[in-house]
Amino acid sequence: MQKSLTNEAKATSHARRLSLDLIRWVAIFLVLVTHLSPFFLGPSHPAAASLFCAAGRIGVPLFVMLTGYLMLGRDYSGDYLGRYLKRNLLGIFVAYEVWNVVWCLLSKLPGLPDLQNGFPISFGRMAKAALLVGDTGSALWYLVLTLGIYLGLPLLSRAVAWLEGEGEGRSALRRLLLAAALYFGLLVPSAQTLCVFFGVGEELHSVLNLNLFGATVWGESVWVLYLLAGYAARRGALRRVPAAALGACLLASFGIFSGMQCLSMTAGFGSPLSYSFAPVALCSVCLFEAIDRAEPLLVRAPQAFRSLCSCVSRWSFATYMLHFWVLAALLAALRLAGLDLSALQGASWALGVLAALGSIALVHCGTILAARLLSLAKPVARWAFLAK
Repeated sequence: MQKSLTNEAKATSHARRLSLDLIRWVAIFLVLVTHLSPFFLGPSHPAAASLFCAAGRIGVPLFVMLTGYLMLGRDYSGDYLGRYLKRNLLGIFVAYEVWNVVWCLLSKLPGLPDLQNGFPISFGRMAKAALLVGDTGSALWYLVLTLGIYLGLPLLSRAVAWLEGEGEGRSALRRLLLAAALYFGLLVPSAQTLCVFFGVGEELHSVLNLNLFGATVWGESVWVLYLLAGYAARRGALRRVPAAALGACLLASFGIFSGMQCLSMTAGFGSPLSYSFAPVALCSVCLFEAIDRAEPLLVRAPQAFRSLCSCVSRWSFATYMLHFWVLAALLAALRLAGLDLSALQGASWALGVLAALGSIALVHCGTILAARLLSLAKPVARWAFLAK
């Protein structure tokens, strides 16, 4: 069993799937949607703003499922374990420490526009985050999550391989662990989200955290479910779901939590945008599987499109780390041009949507250009942008 899993991992690494590049592109695009759209779509555009806000929530789960797709099931032993510790685990740790300092310093630049999202970063918060004794308070939380995932991947992969093997009691234990992960990682948090949404005073929380070397970030136990969902997608387990049912689940789940977000913005309900809210998780998994199934169509796509997917995928981490600062430059340029974003938010929803999409495109292109220029210094490419 372990040998077959290793062979699958090697095949995955050698035969690059265009669908995975596209998933990474969609994921980073949705992260940009989360962070940029609020500057152009406000409470005066509740329907459009809630759609953008809800869609953006799917970005990080797609990234985590990609990790499960690519990294679970590998044989973390021998020479590969050494390479993994150096290239993956050490790489993400160094990148986290570098960007923790860089973001703190950049957030203190004079005349910097209000970027929200936890900026500016105090030196005290930076120091606690560097020592992993305090929350980042910013979008760097995703790197902490990734660090925790990478610490646990070798053990989780071995556990998954053992549970998939034959032996007395393994099947029952597998079902029990999956049920516990679903209960504590999805059902209880979903009930808590509904309590918040409807203003019910009951305080619910999962007593058990099922993450292996997890992190105290949004979602908690749900991240192991996203990892397993990505692994299940690679193993073909989700192919049993008919395409029509997959599409219906995708649209229905997105409609539920985007509609709830609209009510949150217009009628004073609580926010449903939790990574561990069942409709968010279901929508994320369905979108991942739908794009992965499109591989036969993607291989017939024009070479220009495939090259673009590969380029955006390669620089997705750099885009994540740089997009706030390219956004700051864009906002400063708009301010110098005399454009008032508050006035834009009061204009028509169509103009707000166009402005949001245009800014996302500009920031996305700007981050890739900046990353390519900065990566002329090889250590920056390797340790700051994790470019291979």
